[in-house]
This record gives sequence, C-alpha cells and structure tokens, in this order.
Amino acid sequence: MSDQEKRDTLDEIKLLTDKQAPHHGRHETPSMGDEEKGRGKTGGKKKNKKRGKCTRAVLIAVCVLILAFLFGGLQLTRGMRASVSALKTDAKTVISAVKAENADQAETALQRMAKHTEELQSSLDTPLWRLMRKIPGLRREAVSARRLAELTEQVNTRLLQPYMPLMREYPISSLKTEDGGTNAAMLRAYLDFLQAHMTDIRDMNDVLAGVDFGLLGNIGKINTTIDSVKELMSAVIEVETYLPLAKAFLGEGEDRLYVFAAQNSAEIRASGGFPGSVGTIRIKDGVLQLGDFQPVNQVLQFHGSWEAQITSTENVIFAGWLNEPRDADYCPDFERVAQIWAIAYKDKNGERVDGVLSSTPVIIQRLLGILGEIELSDGTVLNGENATKALEYDMYYRYFPAGSDRHEGNRMTDALFAETAEKTMEKLNGIKDPKHAGALLRLLRDGAADRTLMLWFTDEQEQELVRALGLDCGLNREPDKPEAGIYFSLSNPGRMGWFLDMDAQKQLLETHEDGSKTYEITLRMANVITTEELNAGSSYITGVQIRGCVGGFLHLFAPAGGTISDIECSDTNVRFERQNYHELELQYHLGIRLYQDDVLTFRYTVTTAPGEQEDLRFSMTPTLQNYRNVE
Repeated sequence: MSDQEKRDTLDEIKLLTDKQAPHHGRHETPSMGDEEKGRGKTGGKKKNKKRGKCTRAVLIAVCVLILAFLFGGLQLTRGMRASVSALKTDAKTVISAVKAENADQAETALQRMAKHTEELQSSLDTPLWRLMRKIPGLRREAVSARRLAELTEQVNTRLLQPYMPLMREYPISSLKTEDGGTNAAMLRAYLDFLQAHMTDIRDMNDVLAGVDFGLLGNIGKINTTIDSVKELMSAVIEVETYLPLAKAFLGEGEDRLYVFAAQNSAEIRASGGFPGSVGTIRIKDGVLQLGDFQPVNQVLQFHGSWEAQITSTENVIFAGWLNEPRDADYCPDFERVAQIWAIAYKDKNGERVDGVLSSTPVIIQRLLGILGEIELSDGTVLNGENATKALEYDMYYRYFPAGSDRHEGNRMTDALFAETAEKTMEKLNGIKDPKHAGALLRLLRDGAADRTLMLWFTDEQEQELVRALGLDCGLNREPDKPEAGIYFSLSNPGRMGWFLDMDAQKQLLETHEDGSKTYEITLRMANVITTEELNAGSSYITGVQIRGCVGGFLHLFAPAGGTISDIECSDTNVRFERQNYHELELQYHLGIRLYQDDVLTFRYTVTTAPGEQEDLRFSMTPTLQNYRNVE
C-alpha cells in the first residue's frame, strides 16, 4: 500500500470513528484557574489517568469499528460471491442454449447476465467496497470482482449479443448439408463475424490476462472456467492471421475448384513425393464437397501441353521430367509444380482450377493426432502415432512382398491411399469443437515449416496471402530471410525414400562488412535399408533398375541474392553442374547413388546477400527418418 493510500485509509477510519464514537454530553474546556491548580504532582496523576481513560475509549471505539468493518466486509464478500456465482450460472446457461441452438433461451440468459453484472458493479461502487480495495488482505478479491464485472459486460454487449442474429441465421446444425457437404456460406459468415470482432476479442483477452482472480478461484471452480476461456481466446486470436487466407479459399459466393494431391514420400521428390492419389475440393452453390481420390493418371493429363511452357533450363536441370505433369514435383518450387498440375487437370477434365493443395502422409498422422483414429477397409487402424509408418512402410511390405503380383498390389494400395485421404478429410470436415483450432493452426505452421503441407492459388493476389504464411513452399525470395535449399528426388523407381537419411548442419565462418555472411554447410546422406528388408520386398519397393539403391537428383540452392561454391563430396566421382533458376544460384547432380549402408558427405560454402538479415535456415525435402521407430 502506498503512503497516500495509507493516509486515505486512516482518514476514512478516523471519519467513521468520529461518526460512531459515543457522546455523553458537551465536553467543557477547563478554566485557566483549574489548570493552574492541577499542575502539582497529584494533579499530574489525575491528568495522566484521564488521558489513559480517553486512550482506552478511542482504542475500544477503533476495535468496535474494525469489527463492524470486518462484519460488513464479510457480508459484502458474501454478496459479491453470490453475484459471481449467478454470473457463472448465467454463462453456463448461455453456453447450453448456444449448443442446443436455442436463441430465445440464450438471449434470456444474456439479459439475466446483464442484470447480475449491473448488480455486481453497483455493489462494488459502495464506499465500503472502495475502502476494501485499499486493504491488502481484501484488495485482490475486490479488484478481481471489479475486473470480472467489466469483462462480463464487454463479452455480453460486444460479442455475445451481436452473435445472436448470426446464430439464428446459421445454426451450427446447418454446417453439414443433406448431401454430406459443408455449408461454405455459413463458414464465410462466421469468418466475417470473427474478423469484424477481432479488436473486441483482443481487448477482452488483455483484460482477462491482467486479472488475478485470487479468492474468487474458490467460487464454483471458476478458475477452471477462466482457464478454458483463456485457451479459447488465445486460439481465436491465433486464427486471425489465417482469416484472410480462409476467406480467399472459400471465395465470395462464386463456385470454386481445387485439386488436392496426396503425395507419397516413400517415392520421395523435391516437393514432397509422387502424387499417387489426387482428389478435388469443389465449392458449388454455396456447398463445399470433397471429391473422390483417384490414381494420378486418371486425374492429370499424362503428357504436358505447351501451356505449361517448360523451359530449356528446366529440361536440363530436371532431366525432362516436368514434361510429364505427374512428375512435376522433381522441381522444388511448389508454385511451379502446382501450376503444371492445374494445367494438366484442365487438359484432362476440361475445368479450370482455382488452386492446388498438397500434403504428405506426415500431415495425415498429425491430423489424426488431433481428430482421432480411422480404420481402413483392410482392418488397418491409423492414428496419431503410426499413420506414417503404416502408409509408407507396412502397407508396401504387406502388398508388395518378394515375388508378389505388382498389379494386384497397385490396385489394393491405390484404393487404401484414396480411402485414407477421404476418411481423414471427412474427419476434418466434421470438426465442430473450437478447442481444435489451436492444434490445427500449429499443424498449418509445422506443415509450412517442413514442406509437408503446400498451397497454391491461381490468383496472384490470393497467392500473396499464401506466401505470407509460408505455405507456398517456393524457393527463397527474401534476402533478409536467407534459406539454403537442399532438395532430393528419387529417380530409381521404387519406394526407397523410406530408407533415406538426410541431415544438414551449418557453421558461420565470417560476417562481412556489408552484412553478408559466409557459412560452411555439411550435408550427410545415408541408405539404411537392412539385408532382411532388402530380401523381403519386391522390386516395387527396392527399385526397378537397381535393387536397394537410393538413386536420384540432388539440387543445392543458394539463398536469394547469395552464392554457393566449393562443393566437396566424400565420393570424388560426384561432380556438380552450375545453373541459375528463378534468379537463384544452383548446383546440382543427377546421378546420386546410395547403395545399402552407403554414406555420402557433402561440404560446401554459402554466402548470403548483403544487408541486415536473419540467421541462415535450411529449406529441405522432408524425409521419413523420424517416423521409423514406431511399433
């Protein structure tokens, strides 16, 4: 308590003491003569005795006052606690009414909440409560009650009441349509509401974060409720960053079509993996529908058209593979890959595509970790622990063992991959619980960071929203955020990507006067297939051309505005070619060979562009090495 608060408190106690002290008649001031007479020894004792009686009277009065104050404070505290409990009951009623989609009941509960909030605020404005706020032992509870009243009023008037018309027009039960689709118009309306009220939500979150609920935590486990509200508020605020992107994906009422490629990382490619199954996401007449996933050759034109404008440089550095659209992901720039896939879809199906979405099986595992397990028609159960290994290893050894019929295995695995994608999207499509928002946002961020989730819009302005969130998974564009690109593609047909280790480390060698930095990069690549695994699998797994060999293309990119040089390899037969692609320096080798137990080590130098910049990061093809040790 500050000195001023202490003085104010003492003044108020003195005022109350003066008002409550007993009076026994008018006090008479003694005459000068009387004073003179009482100056002797006997008179001094009488005077001290009289002063002692006066002091005791004051102390008794103060004690009475304190007891009266404490009793009054107790009564006020009980009243305040009753008001807080009533508010909690009102909140529960509102939540129940919203879940039951009973707008009338919700609005009635909101009116009661407003009444109880007003009562609580009125009680907190009394002189005794103002005094309690200055007493250390009671201050926390008084301030907490005040903040709770303010917060409740804000939530009621600025958020819940404006939400009621939206709830009436778009009840949650209308999210799913009769034909199994999703009400895209409803999603758009809710996103618009969130965006319009984000300032209010941030303000409320600031108030909530600054409140110590103190003794209020004992009222009906209110702390548990408050923690849930804090978690929800934080998730909603995180969503704000993604609102423009989500609204762009849904459009403004027009029909939209997206291609969704499920990439297979076991057949690893620079942009993820071979797109074994491809489906569609269609928004038509305000309804979002997930189309069936089918083998890539049934969805994309096999040979590319002139519209893709494959350049001579691309033909050289990717060995001509971009001319077959399904193999466009030999290119590490997903924006370019998606453009080629979109054109190939139009050539095959006669429909223009608004965007392309792509993911690897890692995303399936992460999604199931949030949404729960799924069971496939062959009895395989996929969850947040085993999905990647089950899809990228177990399934191949089950349907493509040594000596098996490749065509029958293809038929089975294509169907199971498609079923996996469809059932996972159905789970995602059925989300209603807001508590999943934070986890899904982390999934988006992680997917963008490790190139396991990618998105491309045909519209350039919309694509800028994707780039701002890192989901474009393109090549490095920003010199102040330098990335060293390390991308590998399997060219030996097979599923040997499961057995590839690829690890990179950096060491800062020098910071130059112009702000540029020079790093030494060490890249280690290894083939970890065992003899047992080599013998147990057919050539569909271990490679059609060279069994058990991880063979393919390695592309090493300099950061934007930087250089790459002095590449050394532990295999002296490996030689790199130099080229420029998308204004980036590139060195590449198209004949990497890693046989069983082979290890290749590369060391090279990267220098970033001049100017102020962040530390160098790696942009790498995502491998499966972290998902092997799963029972």
